Amino acid sequence: MAGELVSPNYFSVLAVEAVRGGFFGPAEQASDLVVLSHGLWLRQFGAANDIVGQRITLNRDAYTIVGVAPAGFRGPAWEPEFWVPIAAQPKILAVDYDLLSEPDIHWLQTVGRLADGVTRARIASFVASRWSDAHESEAQSSPSWIPVVLAANELRIFPAYRATVARFVVGFSVLSVLVLLTASANLATMLLAHGQLRGTEIAVRCALGATRGHLARRLAAEVAVLGTVGTAFGLLLAALASPLVSRLPLPVPVALQLSFDGGAAVLASLAGLAGCGVVGLLVGFVELRQGPFMLLRGGATARAPRLATVLVAAQVAGSTILLIATALLVRSAWNTAAVEPGFDAHGVLSARIALDSRDYDAAGGNALYSALRRQLDADPVVERAAITNMMPLGRIHSPVKATLPGAMDSPFDARLTATSPGYFELLHIPILAGRRFTDADSADSRQVAIINRTMAAIVGASPLGMPIQLSWESEPRTIVGVAADVKYNSLTEDAIPFIYAPLAQQHWPEVVILIRATTPNPIIALTPLRSVLAALDPYISLENPRQLGEQFVAAGAQSRANAGMAAVLGIVALLLAATGLYGMLSHNLAVRRREFAIRAAVGASPQELARAGLASGLRPATVGLLAGVLCGFLAAGTMGTLLVGVKPHDPVSYGTTIIAVLLVAIGAAWIPARRAANVGSRAALGDE
Repeated sequence: MAGELVSPNYFSVLAVEAVRGGFFGPAEQASDLVVLSHGLWLRQFGAANDIVGQRITLNRDAYTIVGVAPAGFRGPAWEPEFWVPIAAQPKILAVDYDLLSEPDIHWLQTVGRLADGVTRARIASFVASRWSDAHESEAQSSPSWIPVVLAANELRIFPAYRATVARFVVGFSVLSVLVLLTASANLATMLLAHGQLRGTEIAVRCALGATRGHLARRLAAEVAVLGTVGTAFGLLLAALASPLVSRLPLPVPVALQLSFDGGAAVLASLAGLAGCGVVGLLVGFVELRQGPFMLLRGGATARAPRLATVLVAAQVAGSTILLIATALLVRSAWNTAAVEPGFDAHGVLSARIALDSRDYDAAGGNALYSALRRQLDADPVVERAAITNMMPLGRIHSPVKATLPGAMDSPFDARLTATSPGYFELLHIPILAGRRFTDADSADSRQVAIINRTMAAIVGASPLGMPIQLSWESEPRTIVGVAADVKYNSLTEDAIPFIYAPLAQQHWPEVVILIRATTPNPIIALTPLRSVLAALDPYISLENPRQLGEQFVAAGAQSRANAGMAAVLGIVALLLAATGLYGMLSHNLAVRRREFAIRAAVGASPQELARAGLASGLRPATVGLLAGVLCGFLAAGTMGTLLVGVKPHDPVSYGTTIIAVLLVAIGAAWIPARRAANVGSRAALGDE
């Protein structure tokens, strides 16, 4: 259960009021107080009204509950279940010194409320100058630590992830705008076709004294009704789909609230209504420019068909761009699913434990890990158990500087993880040369390491027996093995140099327990894991037990989500374009009904008439298709970071899109063309 250490004025600075009890006083120095989150109060205490004053145990120490935070309050950055005064730091972290007295408090975040007239830039300048003065002597030793001043609404997405999130948001915002433009063009096409059919009505109204103002208000009312109904229907769909959207995986390691939001709904409504407004102005300008007598004679009706043709071409172009993006992302998702991670995650259970809140030193922690692994291996439902500080595809961000004395004296960047014996066997990671770790690789034995294939390629010669020096260690380690490459952070990453160290020689207080069960369902191993851990230390909690296969599935979830969202938007746009093409061609062929009747009377066959009608519909579709392919080709380069195993200008994706758009366009145009060709000449001329 995660909590936060906060100063006594934390809640008052954030202007938060408790729903039960209160918060820490301005001068509160007691270290045995706790404030519960609203969710913890509901789940663990059943929303008890007498919660204030009760005592709870955190890491074997008792704390008095003084209040409950309001529902929805999560803090500016994290989502803690409780808050304790920062004075409780030595006790709750089980250390015998005050971390606040340390010269480098890199783990501490400061939250403040700006006074009137004070800008964030001014605060940033002040903090930077104070930091520089306080750490001038350390500038050479730790130049990477610098203070960053962020707005409160940016704290949940740190600068390291901002570019990734920006690409994600901007990409799908562009696709959404394309859908909006396609829908607006579709509406304009329908209104223009409808306006042509009622051209005589408008002319008669003008002849009877109706002004253009009256006609404009009538048209504006129609567009307003359409826009309002369409917006309401769209909001209803958004509300129904919000539970699915909130589960979309995003490229950040924090949970973001993507549920139905009032502000977003207002913004989307305004965008939709603005699109309808622009459409109304465009259609009104075309219709009202035509005089009543010209309309009665049919002399000025050519402008509307030409504009409708342009709008259809624009719809096809927009849908083509979206389908190109969809094809690229779908192929990328397919490639992601086919990526070999380098390890076997199926049938493996993973769970985390943390010793940093307990009284374990390195020797005690290593003894606990060894006993835990040994007892789990003895259980009949456990095939093998291993422990590591970071598991594959778990975002291993532990950069190290390493040198190879005598071979490569210049340091190079690598990643490091600590593993117990049995790790490579459990995950079926091949050892290409040398050996695996054994129980003989203890804290008192020779310091050893295993490197991956990529690092071995950097060395060039056989690395076995070579020394490798990690930047913070006084003595070099000896390379005893070479392991195959594994996907460490994501399925899309390139192979990176990697170093494995024995867990007994590189102690970590927070580790992941891995268990390969003897049955296909690894959850069965959770029972012996809980039992063994409780026997060794009942105060160590088991966190986030899950099947390791879920980690692999989750690693490709973003690619699947990208492809799914793009596919939905692309299909919607294509349907809108097909609808617009169908409506435009149906109206144009209805207007040409007399022409087709005369051509049939003089000997034209239904097949010839159908081909003529089909050609008149495919011309704007072809123009739109070519324009969409060109624009998609020019814009595809921006998608490079989202694609796996496929180039932005992949010919298969473009060819598939072209074929799909042509088939839909032919289908949308063939129906009205066939209908117009089959109208008998006598019936058509009789109607005239």
